[in-house]
Amino acid sequence: MINEEIKKLRKSLNLSQEDFGSILGVAQRTVSAWEAGNNEPSISILILIFKKWGIRNRHFI
Repeated sequence: MINEEIKKLRKSLNLSQEDFGSILGVAQRTVSAWEAGNNEPSISILILIFKKWGIRNRHFI
């Protein structure tokens, strides 16, 4: 699930939810909601994540 992948990525980068959110231009509570599965990032945020960290989307979702 995408929430688990976001959490794995963030932790592998040794970033707090606040720092991860800051890089992406979203609040810590938004990252928390993604990781809890309460909300999903928009397509534009996913594209930003893919580009920022060189992720191929088929490996992420």
